[in-house]
Amino acid sequence: MGQIIVSDASGEQNTLYVISHSQLTTNNLQLFDLPPVPPSGIFDALSVHKRNVEVLGTEARRIVISGASYPVEVHLEGVEARITDLATNGKIVDEIVHGNGVVKITNAAIGLIEIQSLDIPVTYELFQNYRIRLTHQRPSNSVAAKLTGDAIGVQSAG
Repeated sequence: MGQIIVSDASGEQNTLYVISHSQLTTNNLQLFDLPPVPPSGIFDALSVHKRNVEVLGTEARRIVISGASYPVEVHLEGVEARITDLATNGKIVDEIVHGNGVVKITNAAIGLIEIQSLDIPVTYELFQNYRIRLTHQRPSNSVAAKLTGDAIGVQSAG
């Protein structure tokens, strides 16, 4: 389970938890619903679904930040994701975090961010090959092309 910790300049913070579909032990995510949004001006950072656990899969998840003193820091722990701001469609904030990291948001106009799981492998490994047999590892939902060639790199039909 990963964590997204959103903190502001005054020391206020909220922690949201992210899990993958395989970690989901119940289909009832309503068990993780949060109380109503606090009054205007009170710090809060929560998912648009208003719960403290989100399934981070192929769909992006949005987090609303309100009542914050800027700069705001978004700490990711155990999460590989891209964070973008929706105010400018990623022109101000568009960062990739591998595992653990911090994204700092200084622009107070950014109150809605999107977190997208990285669906790319962290490491690649090619195994020893003999003749034309190739083995490799890649995500099951990715697209790959097989290109073959001779010793000097001239491609042939594969």
